[in-house]
Order: sequence, then structure tokens, then C-alpha cells
Amino acid sequence: MQQKTIVFDFGGVIFTTDTEAFYRERFNRQGRSAAELDYFLTHVFSAEDRSHSNGGNVQDLIDRKILIHPEWADEIRAYGVRGDFIKTIEGIIPGMTETIAELTAAGHRVAGLTNWHGDTYDVLAAAYPSILGHFNQVVVSGKIGLRKPDPEIFRHAQAAYGNPDPKTVYYFDDKTANTDSARKTVGWQSFPFTGPETVRRALALPPRRV
Repeated sequence: MQQKTIVFDFGGVIFTTDTEAFYRERFNRQGRSAAELDYFLTHVFSAEDRSHSNGGNVQDLIDRKILIHPEWADEIRAYGVRGDFIKTIEGIIPGMTETIAELTAAGHRVAGLTNWHGDTYDVLAAAYPSILGHFNQVVVSGKIGLRKPDPEIFRHAQAAYGNPDPKTVYYFDDKTANTDSARKTVGWQSFPFTGPETVRRALALPPRRV
């Protein structure tokens, strides 16, 4: 059997995340209105803000945002590693724990490539050792200052994984811009992820028992 290197994105592939739900519950508990929540997530601490900053640490974003919006300091801090960040992670996508365990049991190398803040990744890794323990290596955007779909992050990852034959690298990501960039840049076998069956079909694993 030829060993393959199986590369997974994290958010939307391994983990389900919902920052809006986290803040909705927090605002409801505090008696804040839906309009306040919408304003906060649109104008103060938006998804775009968080995404564009994940080539570094989230604490840097938090510090900058508090300087601009000091009246929202407590809510902004809640997302940090000294706050309740881990509550934005809803859990592992059903079927992925079993699928990854099967891959490692079959002798394949499992790796991660994720656009994630460096400091919050450390919190994630500590909270989910059962699944992340299967990973031989994880390349984290916030640790290296590169973000997908920048071609350079794929070149970095290819080298970090030991320069395997690209034909033996299978990459799963829920964003087609990332799978397209990986295919064009380093020649990986790249698949837009829609669920565990995407992985199982690509790697000819038997259907998952439900």
C-alpha cells in the first residue's frame, strides 16, 4: 500500500464553529437587543475582521479593536484566549473522528493546513487532543504569517510535510479558492469538502456506518 499524506482544513472540515451563536447567547444573557448584536458583528468585530487577521494572533486584533471601540471592550475580549474563545467551537463534524482514525490505522500520514489565529489554535489543540493527536503535523496560518489561498502557504506546507510526491497528497477544504490554489501551486489532489463522504469517496474507504 502506498502511503498517502492526507491534508485537512480545520474550520468547516474538522470543526464546526459559530461565533455569531456564541455572541447571540452572550447578548441574550445580558439583555442586549438583536440590533446591538447586529451592530457589533457588522461594525465592531466582524467576520471579515477576524478572517483577515488570522495570519497572526487574535490578541493583536482584540487590542486594536478595543482602542477603536473601548465601549465594547468586554465583548471584544470575550473572543480571546483569556476569554471564552473555545465556546465558539461547537464540536467535531460528525463522522470525521472515525474517518481520520481509519486513515491513521491504515498507515497514512494525516496533516493539517488551517487559517487559524496562532494563539487560539493553541487553545483548540488543548481542548481536542483526541482528534488532533492523529495529526503528524499542522501548519497554522497564525504561526507562520501566511494565509490561504496565498500560493506561498501551500509551498510552505509542501516543504513542511517533507516534500511528498504531490500525486500522493490529498487535500480537503471547504473553500474552492483554497483547493484551486493548492492544485495549481503544488499539484496536490484537491477536493472541495462537503462532508466525511467526500474524504471516503476520494480515498476509496468503505461507506461510514451511521
